[in-house]
Amino acid sequence: MADPEDGFGRAAARGGGVIESCVNHSNRTRLQVLVISTYFAPDVCGIAPIVGDLCEGLTQNGHSVTVLTSFPHYPEWKNKEQCRPWSKRTEVQPDGTEVVRHGAFIPKQPSGISGRLCYEFSMFLSLLRSLRTRGRRFDVMYVVCPSIG
Repeated sequence: MADPEDGFGRAAARGGGVIESCVNHSNRTRLQVLVISTYFAPDVCGIAPIVGDLCEGLTQNGHSVTVLTSFPHYPEWKNKEQCRPWSKRTEVQPDGTEVVRHGAFIPKQPSGISGRLCYEFSMFLSLLRSLRTRGRRFDVMYVVCPSIG
């Protein structure tokens, strides 16, 4: 259990999370948050809606949120936007969340181990292009890594 005098212990005692504990409530510090998730809206299954709600809540509370994610493809495992596999596009959601979408290899049979590993590895390589932030610094990095199983 965390020391009750540190920020994490107080947040846990109130039912808050790590991101909440990073906020100095007397100053309402604006955090620069980086979220990395393979799935994000408009995908409607899996972790996508949860990550979308998290980002929306953070921006509504005054934080700056950047998401590194894939182009929509889940749960159909089809390239919904017909983008090239290594393309990259930046967009801003209505709530102010900056979303940087990355193309990756999408397997026809995601249940096969080789196709799924190729997908995961190509997504990793594609995201590497954006991890160099050109001097931009983030206070919090939140990475969502769904299981391959």
